[in-house]
Amino acid sequence: MKKVQALGQTMRKATFAVVLAAPLVLSGCGGPATPDATPSTAVSPASSSATATTTPTTLTVSEKATCTLLVGPDEDGPLIQYVNGVTSIDPSDQAAVAKLVATRDEVKAIAKSANPEMKELLTALFSEDINDFKAAGTDLLTRCG
Repeated sequence: MKKVQALGQTMRKATFAVVLAAPLVLSGCGGPATPDATPSTAVSPASSSATATTTPTTLTVSEKATCTLLVGPDEDGPLIQYVNGVTSIDPSDQAAVAKLVATRDEVKAIAKSANPEMKELLTALFSEDINDFKAAGTDLLTRCG
């Protein structure tokens, strides 16, 4: 059973990696350089290397890809585990609490690349308001079901 779980986690990570890499491949990153693309070391007077900063970009994946990551191929993904864990956890069981925290962190990591609607639902899933939790969980399971 542990081998199957490990394989499932590996497949989920591989799927996520493919989803993240696809836009780079499709946008031409890593392709052969063209003569126009010769690097220049000159710094224009209006900018200096000391003030140059790069803005990190966040990749947004489709709702279907987010659902695949959340639900998993056998409907045992982190979203299912988290919802089941929250509704049945014994707060005195430290191992169960630690596992639930790890599962929550996995769902939050997936939420970072979700589209705005899915991100909003995933944020509501972690609300302390039980009604928000239920509504978000129900909507997520309906969308991803």
